[in-house]
Amino acid sequence: MIVISWTIVSISDAKTMIVENTRRVAHEKYLKSFVKSKRFAVHTEDSSKFSLWDKVSIIPCAPKSKTKKWIIK
Repeated sequence: MIVISWTIVSISDAKTMIVENTRRVAHEKYLKSFVKSKRFAVHTEDSSKFSLWDKVSIIPCAPKSKTKKWIIK
């Protein structure tokens, strides 16, 4: 299993955080580099242990709400 490092970009609620993974890719034909990013809402029981810009790992789980389908490893 590949573990990807995610960055906390928002602490929305007591049990919800937004994490983001950014990567730099090059265009296939023109080779210009640009940034792609992916954001997920993550469930945690205690968000006070984390702060903005911390690096975390996430794993899938049963849906906790409409958008939260991930928990912090």
